[in-house]
Amino acid sequence: MLRTRNGSVFQGVNIEAQGSPPCSMCAEYGAIGAMISAGERLIDVIVAVNGHKNAVLPPCGKCRQMISEFGNPYVILKLRGRLVKIRLSQLYPIQLK
Repeated sequence: MLRTRNGSVFQGVNIEAQGSPPCSMCAEYGAIGAMISAGERLIDVIVAVNGHKNAVLPPCGKCRQMISEFGNPYVILKLRGRLVKIRLSQLYPIQLK
């Protein structure tokens, strides 16, 4: 789920292609696609949650790169049992643009 700088909220779902894992799609990609379709361009905060286990997940490297294309948003993570909010650039300091 992500919230834009304008306050709009978008959700995505993880789609796993069992026969071809590289074709799978992370939930962050789905949420970003919905955001772009609605005409939004800047992410304020983003979080990935495993609904089955009620766990907050860190974005993978591929998602970190995609997220970086839409600003330097806050990312919600679980560290040492606590939820924390940090800037994407703290997770992925080298941005390829």
